[in-house]
Amino acid sequence: MATDPEGLQGATEGSEDGTENSADNGEARNVYFNIPLPPEALDENGHPAVLFNRNKIRTAKYTPLSFIPKNMWYQFQNIAMDYFLFLVILNVSSSFSRSPLLQNCRAEAADRSSASLAL
Repeated sequence: MATDPEGLQGATEGSEDGTENSADNGEARNVYFNIPLPPEALDENGHPAVLFNRNKIRTAKYTPLSFIPKNMWYQFQNIAMDYFLFLVILNVSSSFSRSPLLQNCRAEAADRSSASLAL
């Protein structure tokens, strides 16, 4: 039996109106839950003889890979978040960062260095 590289052998495609036409190919599909496949459903290597498309349904909003990009996208949908990002950029920028606490720290450091030079 030839192998199907895409795993589409035996899978049914929908008709033009969107309904599934599984009866057209003449094969019935048996589904086995929590039991091994019978020998007639296996090929000579012990793998399933007919492969069907995956039917996985993901109900989570995020995956580990998409958490940060999607979260940032949803956060910045709110216009207020753009304003706060702008304020953060201004505060982090050295040309606009003139908070009193920072100026006091710089003045004290300058005073210590000049006092140590005077000694």
